[in-house]
Amino acid sequence: MKLLICLTLLLSSISSADVRVYQYLVLNTVETTPNPTEQIVTSTLNPIAFMAYHGGEKIVNVDLLRTWMCFGHTGSKKLCPPPMSKLDAGVLP
Repeated sequence: MKLLICLTLLLSSISSADVRVYQYLVLNTVETTPNPTEQIVTSTLNPIAFMAYHGGEKIVNVDLLRTWMCFGHTGSKKLCPPPMSKLDAGVLP
């Protein structure tokens, strides 16, 4: 039993999880100004969760721009930049 607990603790400390990142174009539809502004927002919430968290489609208009994966251990780190930014900069692996 002790061996099982030790193995579980050891494996959980070296495990990693990948995370999917979503980039949205968000427009607040309840804004009182005559020209509402759009914002580009990066999040780990999927489109359905993002819309629900921010009040639903009566409050915000959300368009998915792109999505990508951040691989490896992502805890307590900033989200990785999109792979397209490396191509724009001319840096290829």
